[in-house]
Amino acid sequence: MRRFIDFTKTSFIKSAPTEVALPHDSQIEIAFAGRSNVGKSSVLNLLSQQKNLARISKTPGRTQAINFFEVLKPFYLVDLPGYGYAKVSHEAQAQWEHFLMNYILKRNSLIGIILIMDARQPFTGLDEAFIALCQQSSRPCHILLNKMDKLTKNERNITWQNVQNKLMIANSNFTMQFFSVRENFGLVELKDILTTWVHHKKNL
Repeated sequence: MRRFIDFTKTSFIKSAPTEVALPHDSQIEIAFAGRSNVGKSSVLNLLSQQKNLARISKTPGRTQAINFFEVLKPFYLVDLPGYGYAKVSHEAQAQWEHFLMNYILKRNSLIGIILIMDARQPFTGLDEAFIALCQQSSRPCHILLNKMDKLTKNERNITWQNVQNKLMIANSNFTMQFFSVRENFGLVELKDILTTWVHHKKNL
């Protein structure tokens, strides 16, 4: 088995509510994105083997900043605010969308995106809008079909085929896998993806 990056010493560095607050010392960043309450924090906690690395909120849309976690210098995991439930003004929402769009399209240190979807309801309108943004960025995007433990075997087969068909139509640099925090399923595959991206960047 190949040697993966050690994520167990990952630590929270800072929250960036605006573009000027983004860290200047990072050279490699991998962002985690998805709808509010889709399980981003739980995935990060499982990856790092730390129960409270990323705070899990029962209030949708609570996170109002981009959170940075240092794995090893100069490599960061980045927790993007969950989209879809932000209870803010239209003006604030527009500012946030502009901030996130600039981050995804223009951030030089961003090398890839982990997009987390609920396996029971993948490719909502919001997911598709975010995927369109990922396509514009031309960065690799790996989709985690999370909460697969809530599907029957037949439902998993149908979901897998449907998502594959959509990605073939998108014709972009997307990969995917099933994932379950509850059953600790898919963690090795996720580590392999992250490690591959980082090593590829270092070898350029």
